[in-house]
Amino acid sequence: MCEADTHGVVRDCRDQPLLIFGYTFLSVYVLMNVMGIAYNDKMETRLTRLEAIIPTLATREDLAHLEGRMNGAIQKVETTLHKELTNQTWLIVKWMSGLLVTLLPSLFAAVFYVARYTH
Repeated sequence: MCEADTHGVVRDCRDQPLLIFGYTFLSVYVLMNVMGIAYNDKMETRLTRLEAIIPTLATREDLAHLEGRMNGAIQKVETTLHKELTNQTWLIVKWMSGLLVTLLPSLFAAVFYVARYTH
């Protein structure tokens, strides 16, 4: 029986296929081909691919500039949200006060009538 090392790779198993993290070597090879990575690519080809990607990566200055713009936008949204929540709160207070002013005297009148004129 084969045993895995600390990284999950099974080595020197003559009676079983090579396993890498529970996958056979063949499935890893197929997965690499599906992802567009040929198993036997040369180092120069891989370096060329990486060098083609490097100019598109963001620099620290780009990220700092983006962070500043995002902080400004977040501050603007927070201010707008606070203003709208305050307006909505006062609108609810006005409606509830209006209902109480309108309905409370009617409620008192109904209680007074029931208490006074019913036996």
